[in-house]
Amino acid sequence: MPSVVSRTNYLSLGFLILFGLCLARLFYWQVVLGGELSAQARSQHISFANNQGQRGVVYARDGSVLVGSEPVWLTYAYLPSLKNKPGELAGKIAELTATDSATVTNEKERLSSLLSKNDTSWVPLHRPTDRDLRKKIEELKEPAIGFDVYERRMYPEGSMAAILTGFVGKDESGDEQGYFGLEGYYDLLLSSKKGGTSGEASARGGQIAGADFDSVEGRHGVSLYTSIDPVVQLTIESELIDSVVKYGAESGTVAVIETNTGSILGMASWPSFEQANFNSFDPKTYRNTLISDSFEPGSIFKPLVIAAGVDAGVIGPDTICSICVGPYQIDKYSIRTWDNKYHPGSTMTDVLKNSDNVGMVYVGDLLGKDRLVEYYKRFGFGEKTGVDLQGEIASPLRPGGDWGPVEFATSTFGQGIVVTQLQILTAVNAIANNGYWVAPSVVDKFTSGDWEKKTQKVEPKKVIEEKTAEIVSQMMVAAVKKGEAKWAAPKGFEIAGKTGTAQIAVGGKYDEEQTYASFIGFAPSKNPRFTMLVTLKKPTTSPWASETAAPAWFRIATKLLDYYGVQPSQ
Repeated sequence: MPSVVSRTNYLSLGFLILFGLCLARLFYWQVVLGGELSAQARSQHISFANNQGQRGVVYARDGSVLVGSEPVWLTYAYLPSLKNKPGELAGKIAELTATDSATVTNEKERLSSLLSKNDTSWVPLHRPTDRDLRKKIEELKEPAIGFDVYERRMYPEGSMAAILTGFVGKDESGDEQGYFGLEGYYDLLLSSKKGGTSGEASARGGQIAGADFDSVEGRHGVSLYTSIDPVVQLTIESELIDSVVKYGAESGTVAVIETNTGSILGMASWPSFEQANFNSFDPKTYRNTLISDSFEPGSIFKPLVIAAGVDAGVIGPDTICSICVGPYQIDKYSIRTWDNKYHPGSTMTDVLKNSDNVGMVYVGDLLGKDRLVEYYKRFGFGEKTGVDLQGEIASPLRPGGDWGPVEFATSTFGQGIVVTQLQILTAVNAIANNGYWVAPSVVDKFTSGDWEKKTQKVEPKKVIEEKTAEIVSQMMVAAVKKGEAKWAAPKGFEIAGKTGTAQIAVGGKYDEEQTYASFIGFAPSKNPRFTMLVTLKKPTTSPWASETAAPAWFRIATKLLDYYGVQPSQ
């Protein structure tokens, strides 16, 4: 039988072990979980109310809203306060939140499962909840239901100008972030700053009267006033969709800029997407192909080479092409015209009107590699235009000495050289703008409350002489009046333009049936209001731009000339 001393020793040992366990537990609570428990304690007696500033608004040129923001709510339930039975409450809410009668049962089951959870106290029920839906849910008089406000982008004009505006999604942390277009390029400026109030709270979570509270004001994002003209934008979107369908094209684009300023009046691509429901669309449609993809421009490039020749003084509009009598041989390759027809004695105006590839090689030979490549650089090729849209690319331009004879020759008629559609639009716009290249832009000014600042415009760059621009403009007018697309041109107006049909390389070879059909030009030819490019990819009714892109361009131009009040000159 154990002695009294032994019992005492056992008891002491037991107390010592218990004391050690208590110390270990206290160490775990105070050191290991100290931060977490302190945060929980603070959350029980600190109240915090969000004060979220709004993301900046995007305005059109006329002051109408292209992209705005509106408050919406996350509907949630605090389960310890639930008064109604989960199944009954789920049924009532499902009647309000289900998208249609066929989905009510599924919605009720989802909500019932959430409201019946016993391993959590807070469950999200529905988002987004707009004002009308919130009011209806509040009328259920269920004390467990609450609402957390957040912001949602709204688009009063629907999906208009999607590739220009971009959209707002979430980053890896779940925070709001702009992607593509203006939303992506100006994300930092447009973004709002969170604010709120914090202080001591009662046991029920409410603020204690007389207690000290810290307050941080939420900051609204900066708003953008753009050059986008809603009439122009709607016109080009409507006509583009019709043209893609009419000519059986795979896709299409249109861009219109104000000639003397470079301001983008409208820009569209099809297929497109809806900004508010971007997740429902193919991510490929988010991409603005006018600035993010390069292509071989084909014959719409020819006015620039002609302009270089005239500006350098090696040709004039009446200069005779001495090699335009037949195919032109370079090494083992033969340069031919697009229709295998040849016009001996052609002037340079005829070369442009007939879209004569051999005539363009003649101009290139007179200029030489170094001089012509220098003009390519002047017109902006090889570097980005600097447009304020997210996603612009630029293919590098090789020095003149790095061009092989065939590559150089084909570049004069727009093959073997890759550019973006916006690059060539701004380059041709220099011809329309008396020889000055102007940087394209979308945003005219920034505003925030009483603060306002105009955007810093890039100084116009002289690339050719004014006389050169005037001569080439008239040559482009002749190309419209007497070229293959003359049948589609609006009567009474002098329009300067050029068709372009570029074969698409497939498997390392050009496919004659798969083309980029384009038309580029400006109107009216004197004191033009706009410069525009229309491109259709792989039209199936005809591969030729004169039968697809050109008539589409002229239909849009007719409406825009009427919109601007331009009267026929003849």
